[in-house]
Amino acid sequence: MRSIMSTRFLAFVVILGALHPDSLRAQARFEWPSALVDVSRYQTVDECLSATVRVNDSIIAWATVRSDTLPVTPQEATQRRPVPVVQTARRCSSRFSAAKVPIADWFFVFNLFLYAERYEAADSVLQHRLMGLTFGRTARDSGVIQTPGALHDSSVHQLRGAVLDSAITAHLRTKPVRFSVVDPLMRELIALPHTVVWKVANGLNGYLLAAREAMDTTRGRWAAEQFDVISKRITSRDVRDTMYRVFVEYYNRALDYQSRDALRDSLLKSTSGYAALRQTNWQKASTHKRSPLSIGRSAPVIHGDFWYDTSAGDTVIAHAVPPSPRPVPGRPSLVVMLTPKCRGYPWSADGRPHWACFQAYSVLRRLATRFPALDITIVSQTLGAYDLLPPLQPAAEAELLSRWWQGYHRLHGTLAVTRTAFWRISDPDRRKILEPTRTEQDYRFGAAIPLPVLQAFLIDADGIIVDGAQLTRHTERDWNDLLEILARR
Repeated sequence: MRSIMSTRFLAFVVILGALHPDSLRAQARFEWPSALVDVSRYQTVDECLSATVRVNDSIIAWATVRSDTLPVTPQEATQRRPVPVVQTARRCSSRFSAAKVPIADWFFVFNLFLYAERYEAADSVLQHRLMGLTFGRTARDSGVIQTPGALHDSSVHQLRGAVLDSAITAHLRTKPVRFSVVDPLMRELIALPHTVVWKVANGLNGYLLAAREAMDTTRGRWAAEQFDVISKRITSRDVRDTMYRVFVEYYNRALDYQSRDALRDSLLKSTSGYAALRQTNWQKASTHKRSPLSIGRSAPVIHGDFWYDTSAGDTVIAHAVPPSPRPVPGRPSLVVMLTPKCRGYPWSADGRPHWACFQAYSVLRRLATRFPALDITIVSQTLGAYDLLPPLQPAAEAELLSRWWQGYHRLHGTLAVTRTAFWRISDPDRRKILEPTRTEQDYRFGAAIPLPVLQAFLIDADGIIVDGAQLTRHTERDWNDLLEILARR
């Protein structure tokens, strides 16, 4: 029956090709979808901004190479947005006037003008918004952008801080960053009173990261120094605020940036000296005595029930026990916690591909190529299922993990998979609750919260942790320098 249907379908295609050859050729021709969008029917700023973002996302989705899987380069800081994105934003933003923007829409119009590279219009929208947030102004203020009713000074400070922080964040996402415009906004934000200290910290952190990407050491050093200034505004009440933990993270990053040369010099001598300097920076940034940093600690032994090794090349060899203790003594090591989100074809909560996994795969391949002596251990666990397959036995699931990561994605090194213990909620729920593995608990170093997604640990030849961070292309850039030092040492 199937052969008869196949014959009939083939005959239909031949007849169609004979009667309509042009139509058949037109259907067979493949072309990339057009990035142009008809924005004439869009009337609101929300529709225009959404159309612009869709064009930007479509260009990323249809790109032959994703930029987030490539190494970080200095040229990224000066790259403009794709031309179709700018054109779409310009066509759709032409109907909006900077002087007639409702207060509820100012930030959306401001972002749309930045997408369109209509910088003067964007600056005008921001200035109109700030004019409505001066002391003693009322709803009778001139202009369309107004703040209804008289405001107390503290409210004005809070609102101006929120507006400045939002504008600075939007400017820093624009490539290339117009630091000449951001600089006065950043100084005005810093000059605001203590009531907006968290907004100041957020703006400074973004400014520092942007200056670092642009390799602007002068501005980066200035931003790092400002953290010393605003840290003196922190009160005992602020320490109890939930935002204090974020501030400590930002401040610690700024201190590490200030002492980056000293950190490199200390690592050349010993990991203990390097770790002591990192711990000193953290203690300066935080009032808490106990440091959460894993730097300077001895790396715990990695445990697993199933082991897969690629030390023989592209051939994957399965072992019942580790071929050698992990981390391997006598050589630099990298331990990567690959989360269950990265098994099979990973998807994020919004239904989009979890690109962070593919970015981590690219980083691992580049590090293995650049540093052949680096021993890489990938740590994972079983879940009782794999993608859309029926429930699996742990051994079969571990085999699929090895095929996906070491076979398909060519991740070199040793894969350690742990059979995960679990318990179930009582009837009628019956959901499976996974227990943390022994390796995960050991690498938490007493912390109650789980490890971040794609957490990695860089370990020296003596088994001491040099650094711990989520494995991204930016982490790769930083760790390239550290690995070069460890190799020389």
